[in-house]
Amino acid sequence: MKQRAEALTFLLNSVAVFFLVTLLISCATGNRVYFAGSNDIGRQFETAAVVLPEYRYYYGGPKAKPNAIVAIREDYELASPHWHPLDHLSAESLKKLVQTIIFVPGIEYKTSPNGAWIVALGGDRVGLWYSAFEYPVIRLTGEKQLYIADPLPRLPTDTLVRMKDD
Repeated sequence: MKQRAEALTFLLNSVAVFFLVTLLISCATGNRVYFAGSNDIGRQFETAAVVLPEYRYYYGGPKAKPNAIVAIREDYELASPHWHPLDHLSAESLKKLVQTIIFVPGIEYKTSPNGAWIVALGGDRVGLWYSAFEYPVIRLTGEKQLYIADPLPRLPTDTLVRMKDD
């Protein structure tokens, strides 16, 4: 009886390890894309010295008060309903847009905007990010097609979240 229990335990452990390894391999080899924070990218947006011609620019959030800017390489497509193209972008209009993004009512003294590279698997830099909000969900949905969700607001570290009493 003891041998049978040990054999069953071994079998269950083997199955669990198999599924764990399969999960790890599938995550590691999937269509992964991520944000890599960069002070240089943040400064590039804040100085708005140059609009990069090989990138298409988009804003996220309401038109009157955008909360993020992304610049996606021309050979990639941004397929996401949360982002709107910025046509005829100049250095001056980019600077004005960055100023609206920097000011976030209620958290302006508790967080600062951040810049980041958007990096695909293999280290390929496919875009730029700038916002005072958290990095959103991002993924490759096709060979050169990106989906970027709405940016998530940051809660300052001293913010209390109160749950409604039932």
